Amino acid sequence: MPRGPITLTMWLMDSLVSPTNAQTNAVLSQQLAAFVATRTDIRVQTQTKLARGTGSLLELIQTAAPVAPSFLPDVALLDLADVPAAAQAGLLQPVNDLVPADVLTDLFPFAEIGRVDNRWVAVAYATDMEHLAYNSVRISSPPITWAQALSDTQPLLLPAGVSSGMVSDALLAQYAAAGGGWLDASGQPALSTAALTLMLRQLQDAEQAGWISTSVLNFSSADDTWTAYLGSPTQMVVVRASRFISPRVFASVTLPAPLPGPSEPARSIARGWALVVPTRDPARMSAAASLVAWLVSPENEAAWARAANLLPARRAAFDYWYPSEPYTTFARQELERAIPPPPPQAVRVIGPAIQKAVADVLRGQLPPADAATAAAATVGRAPR
Repeated sequence: MPRGPITLTMWLMDSLVSPTNAQTNAVLSQQLAAFVATRTDIRVQTQTKLARGTGSLLELIQTAAPVAPSFLPDVALLDLADVPAAAQAGLLQPVNDLVPADVLTDLFPFAEIGRVDNRWVAVAYATDMEHLAYNSVRISSPPITWAQALSDTQPLLLPAGVSSGMVSDALLAQYAAAGGGWLDASGQPALSTAALTLMLRQLQDAEQAGWISTSVLNFSSADDTWTAYLGSPTQMVVVRASRFISPRVFASVTLPAPLPGPSEPARSIARGWALVVPTRDPARMSAAASLVAWLVSPENEAAWARAANLLPARRAAFDYWYPSEPYTTFARQELERAIPPPPPQAVRVIGPAIQKAVADVLRGQLPPADAATAAAATVGRAPR
């Protein structure tokens, strides 16, 4: 007796497909309909899950995998930062032999987070990052190192505060640029005292030169600094690409630039989402992989990323994204240098410690070396 079509279940995060994202949802629906039209043996249904917290997409996969594998989705759009932990727990199926090789080789370097033990378990799909924005009428050439910044007359608005225990990627990127890592040899959260001291000295020097002020402690995110810039575009600010991407900004005098670093521009942290295959059924795995390949085709990925105000995660998609905009060249260059996001469990520990050290130094309460030592000790005492 012939089998009917396979109905694939795809889980999506509510942060990406909320009712306010009508255009994004419409583009995805059109792409899924086009896929089904080419594959009469496959149907697709989507379900929305929470991005974080109790009952989140990842938590549901973790719960179902050992006791109810039939409940697992065939395809899911997973936070890039969660991929390593999900892979190590055996929740994701390898896609090396299921997804075309040219798709995997076309991904930007940060997408290597989706390869565990030389097996690809996640295909990066869309991404976001933080970078500088500046008024090109007032600033002819933004500084790319902290040393250059000391002679700059336009201040930098850097999100150096903390909100709900989380710290901005701008601070994490500065720590990484100074040579810092997130984990020790045993995989536990750890801070490099030397790297953090260097970063804090740079901030202290910048404050003493007037390039930044303690007011940066009032801004906890790049959204906050961008809002301040839009109200008075007279300074350099850190902004998320997803906020910078709009025809209105492209047509303005506001231009993008890399984050400054110790001796060269800092590498942005590329956050985003990856397509994964949790199902364990071989027939469904093959069908799921064909859906993944369809969605990450250059034209489809570019269309969805554009609708979502995000950056594509593969190079070829930029040819269909905003091909005529100078920002496209900038974004591609930054993504070639970008680093993957740190594990959430590490950020929850090291983030507040870094932010407190920054606040202590900018307020003149501790010198950089002492603040860094205290921060490292705090992380070392954190529950394991």
